[in-house]
Amino acid sequence: MPAPEMRVISLLSATTDLVCRLGMAHCLVGRSHGCDSPDIVASVPVVTAPNVDPNLPSAALDAAVREQAAGGGPVYRIDATQVETLRATVIITQSQCRICAVTADDLRSVCALLGNARVISVQPITLDDVFSDVRVIAEALGVPERGTLLEAKMRAQFAAIMPIVREAQRALLPPPPPPRIAHLEWLAPMMGSGYWIAECCELAGARMIAGSAGGSAPCIPL
Repeated sequence: MPAPEMRVISLLSATTDLVCRLGMAHCLVGRSHGCDSPDIVASVPVVTAPNVDPNLPSAALDAAVREQAAGGGPVYRIDATQVETLRATVIITQSQCRICAVTADDLRSVCALLGNARVISVQPITLDDVFSDVRVIAEALGVPERGTLLEAKMRAQFAAIMPIVREAQRALLPPPPPPRIAHLEWLAPMMGSGYWIAECCELAGARMIAGSAGGSAPCIPL
């Protein structure tokens, strides 16, 4: 009996990019409104939209999103009819933040008829979690060997950074203090970063001024 056709809906830009890096772009049948890269996904149907105007100024958009969330309503709407029509076998979303993107709970509460679709929800806190998600998604797409290769490539790229950083530090006498980096996720109110972003900064020989490895994005008082 032939294997069932792989039909994938990705509701997170990072996972849409990952699906493509795994060589499975041809299996994408649906995406979120925020999934606009790589260019090959432009023809894939969009199944979500924000419930607030994304073109508002930063502070006004933050207030609108907080009001929407405080009222218990979803920040994003899902075209349930289209999702069901697309007959996905795998749906990829996230459980990290209900403000940032569609969550698995949003999906299940709106789409009553998901059939036998496998829902994969990522929630990376550390770099190791990011690498683990590569394996999980590759396995769900039926290409575990590609996931293993991609993870190895990503780890090698990170590992290559440290010798470069150490050589640059040795060339400076006396060695300066680590650069201090402000990595911002939002401008008004100003929000720093955390999670795996802080680890990336540390690997590059720098320190975050707002946010720590494994921590959430803090607001920065002005």
